Amino acid sequence: MDVLKGTEVVLANYEVLSLLERVKDKDRKHQNLSTVCYEAIKYLKGTPCRVQNDEIALTFIKATERFELSKEEKMMLLNQRPTLLPEIYCMLNGCGERFNDEELADLIELIRTHLPNDKIEEKTS
Repeated sequence: MDVLKGTEVVLANYEVLSLLERVKDKDRKHQNLSTVCYEAIKYLKGTPCRVQNDEIALTFIKATERFELSKEEKMMLLNQRPTLLPEIYCMLNGCGERFNDEELADLIELIRTHLPNDKIEEKTS
């Protein structure tokens, strides 16, 4: 089997979660696939992606343009929502050489501002 026209698309975790939730009940014949979908959904619902959507992602991506980050770096920041310097240093290649302390503080503040907290607040009645 040859792939005639391949397309490479990187999906954010919130997009994967949405896709898995749509397909989880469609194919009951394949038990292993259902198990994988269930486990992936369970994991993703414990991450920041459970409260993200297209609008949040686009706003965040536009806000990060001034930092000259790669697509992969932007996706890691969107998916992981780091809020501490050590986390940022692990995600951004050559972070210490590319950014000064003020720029990194600005990036952390941008993440806190544009990406919702993954803690779901319980409403009291």
